[in-house]
Amino acid sequence: MASYNSFILAFFIALSFSNMDISIAARSLLQTTQPAVPNLPVKYLPIPTSLPLPTLPILGNIVPPLPPIPSLPVPALPAVSLPVPSIHIPTISSP
Repeated sequence: MASYNSFILAFFIALSFSNMDISIAARSLLQTTQPAVPNLPVKYLPIPTSLPLPTLPILGNIVPPLPPIPSLPVPALPAVSLPVPSIHIPTISSP
């Protein structure tokens, strides 16, 4: 158990040192000036011409016939007779 606690302590110490290096690198990046970016020519896309839309076929009220619904024979269920339990309710006699 002690080795596990020392491992966690060593892990947190290493993590804190790595965070210090990252923060120093970030600060040095923030203090530098940005390089000059050259102005590049802007290319425009051509305006698309209006193309003719395809025509859809007109079906009207023509609907294909539906297939018949299959019917399965319903099996007869067996009669189940369960015994009815008798319920005994205890009564409290008055003193």
